[in-house]
Amino acid sequence: MPVRAAAEAHGITPGQAVLAWQVAIGAMPLPKSADPQRQQDNLAAASVELTAPEVDAITALGKPDGRNKGQDPATYEEF
Repeated sequence: MPVRAAAEAHGITPGQAVLAWQVAIGAMPLPKSADPQRQQDNLAAASVELTAPEVDAITALGKPDGRNKGQDPATYEEF
């Protein structure tokens, strides 16, 4: 998993890796937490610089149509 690999490489949590990825692609993450430690962790993620291959690997997780398993809403029923 690219997120977990990036997190391990930088000694951060997967959540911090996702926040760092969002910063790297120019998005503005808006994390929310009432927990002071989590707030500090979220802020610390802004100083993490992912490598270009890490950013590319995380970006590649996205699907063009947003579907994780190819579910076509016209034929797929969740339950």
